[in-house]
Amino acid sequence: MILFKTAYLAAVGVLFTYSSQAALITAPVGNNLIDFSQFASQPYFDFTPGPVTVGEGVQWSAISDSPFNSFVGIGNSYLGENGLWNAGRNGHVGLGIYGGSMSFTFATPVSSVGGFMNYSPGAAVGIPDSITQNQILSVYDVNGALIESINLVTGAPIFTPGGVNAGAFRGFQENSPIIARFEITGFCTLVDDLQFSAVPEPATWLAGLSTLTLMGWFGVKNRRQS
Repeated sequence: MILFKTAYLAAVGVLFTYSSQAALITAPVGNNLIDFSQFASQPYFDFTPGPVTVGEGVQWSAISDSPFNSFVGIGNSYLGENGLWNAGRNGHVGLGIYGGSMSFTFATPVSSVGGFMNYSPGAAVGIPDSITQNQILSVYDVNGALIESINLVTGAPIFTPGGVNAGAFRGFQENSPIIARFEITGFCTLVDDLQFSAVPEPATWLAGLSTLTLMGWFGVKNRRQS
């Protein structure tokens, strides 16, 4: 019995260890979509730090040195070499030239989250490289502990030279629903089509259950042999 309990606890430990680090994803895996179209009826951007409820149980908010540096709605957002976004995106959220961070907070933690996004790459006149060279995605748990982060500039860059409403999907996937906040820190950073999943993908659960079953089987076998 002791061997069985040990095997069981070891299996649980494997599951929790396996879930401690989120993986970068470059294609949507979530089954929930927020396209920000509810803000498309505004004549222009609503400059606000929030919080703004953007979906059921989902709030957007921003932190910046300027009250006119974070926004929701439609309008022209210039991204330097990466082109621009305009009303054709039918609503989005973003940060301006002063940098800062914006977050999506979930009332119920999710297992994956990401969005269609873009930013202004390279240097900018009068803006420190410490701001322009850091486009950071991060996910946190309910206690505010960092789960994972990545600098898109060095780890998963987005290049859309001269593009209009162009971008790419970037986000994170976990093995269990522990993501409570998705944060984007950057310079001229825009996000649309937020997608998230409240439960892990079936393959993730199957892998975890297989580990648990296998470890338990070895525990029973060892107990019988002893």
